Amino acid sequence: MGLHDDRCGARRPEYVWTANNALVFAPRGMPPAAYPVLLHLLGRQEPGGRCLVTHGTLAAEIGITRPKVTRALQHLRFARMV
Repeated sequence: MGLHDDRCGARRPEYVWTANNALVFAPRGMPPAAYPVLLHLLGRQEPGGRCLVTHGTLAAEIGITRPKVTRALQHLRFARMV
């Protein structure tokens, strides 16, 4: 997965879009960080859906803080999306 520069010059990961309609099933009221975390995990998953990555690695690759990743994953887990 490559990186690209956004308008502010920050390095951000490029997302790999899949034929998955995961966002259609995302419940409302999720924290804003949940969506980029979910999309990043979808692009990173191995065959069968397995994704081995630490919260710190996710935070660094997405460009958000580790506590935000943890909170996003808690909400995604509660919604049974991870």
